[in-house]
Amino acid sequence: MTSKNGLYLTVYTHIDALCHAYKISLRHDQNMALWQKTDDRVVLLHYWEFERYSGLKHHSLSFASSERAFMLIDTLLAEVGVNRFDLRAILGTPGLSRNADAWEAFRDFNSHTKAHLFAAMLSETDHYFGGDMIGLALDGGPDIVLDQPDSDAPIYAGAITRKGETELFPVSSPGPFWSAMRELTGMEEGSLMALGSASHTEYLGPVAEAPLVFRMKDYVSAYNWVKDSFEIVSGIGASQDTKLHSGFDHRFSAIENQIAMLVKIVQSASNTQLCQTLTAFLDAEALDPTTTTLAISGGFALNCRSNSYAMRKLGFNRFQTLPAVNDSGISLGYGLMFFLESMKKFKFSIGSAGKGAVASVQKTGSRASSDDILKDLAQGPIIW
Repeated sequence: MTSKNGLYLTVYTHIDALCHAYKISLRHDQNMALWQKTDDRVVLLHYWEFERYSGLKHHSLSFASSERAFMLIDTLLAEVGVNRFDLRAILGTPGLSRNADAWEAFRDFNSHTKAHLFAAMLSETDHYFGGDMIGLALDGGPDIVLDQPDSDAPIYAGAITRKGETELFPVSSPGPFWSAMRELTGMEEGSLMALGSASHTEYLGPVAEAPLVFRMKDYVSAYNWVKDSFEIVSGIGASQDTKLHSGFDHRFSAIENQIAMLVKIVQSASNTQLCQTLTAFLDAEALDPTTTTLAISGGFALNCRSNSYAMRKLGFNRFQTLPAVNDSGISLGYGLMFFLESMKKFKFSIGSAGKGAVASVQKTGSRASSDDILKDLAQGPIIW
C-alpha cells in the first residue's frame, strides 16, 4: 500500500442509530484531523475536538447515520476551505472510511493502543527515525469499535525503536487504578491528581502491593486493590493515631483528606510500576537513557507527576508526546500510523498546538468593568 500526494482525513467517532438514541457511549473525546502529504513530508493542517462544537464534555455521542456525520464533517472542513470529495482517503471510523485503512502492522495489538503509541512516537519523526526511543501506550482500556479484544489479549503496549526499527511488547498500565478511583470517589482523574498534590495529608501505614494490569481480566484485581486501600483510609479520622497518617490538612474536609491519602497511595504505585517497566526495557535492550527519547501517550500520560518522576529517576534524554494525549488525540495516531504503513519513512513535526478551532478575537485596550467581564464570560472564553 502506498499513499499519493494530497489531503487525508482521520476521524475518531462512532455511527450507530441505537447508540445515538439511547446515548450509549463507545467512543469518547471524539475528534478528527486533516493532513497533507507532499512527497516525503506530512503536515497536520487542522484538528477538531467535537466537544468544542457540541458543548458536551468528553463528547461521546454516536451519530445516528453516516449522513449525519458527514453533515458535521463537511461543515468543519468548510472552515478551512476543503471539500470532502477532494480527500484522498478518510480513515478510522466504520461507515465513513474510504479508500484505505492501515492498521495492518503489529497485529497482536489493538488499534486503539497502537494509535496512542504511534501518536507519541511519531510526533517528532527526527527522533523516531534518528535515534533510540522507548514508547508506552498507557490508557484506561481498548476501543471496541475496530477491535474485539478478549479478556486474555494484551491491551497496553510498549515499544523499542532504534532509528525507526520498532518492536512492540505487552506492558502493564497503572491507568485502571485511576479509573477505579474515579468510580469510587465520583471525582475525575485530573481533580484527584490536583487534590493529591494540594493536600499535605499522607497515609503512613502498610498497603498491599498493587497488582499489574496487562489484560482486561486484570481490571477486577486493580479495582479491588484501590477499593481496599480506600476502605483503609476512609476509617482514619483527624484525631486518630498519627502514626497512621501525617496529620489532616485543615484546609480540606475529612473526606477530602482521606481521598488525598488514597491518591498518594495510587500515585506512588503508579510511579513504581512505570519505572519498573522502563527499567526492564533499558536493561533488556542495553539502552542508555541519556541518549534515549521517552514517548508516552494514552490518558495516563496526563499524569505529569509520574512522567516527571520517571524522567528524574532514570535520566532520559527527552520526553516526547503530543498536546492531545488521551482519546482526543486518537485521530492523530490514526493518521501517523497510516503514513508510517504507507510511506515507511516520512518527515513530520507536531509543531505548534494551535491547529484547532479558530476563536473569534476582539482586542481591547480599555479597562474592563465587572459588568463587562461578566457579560463577556457569559458569551464564551476570554484570553487575558
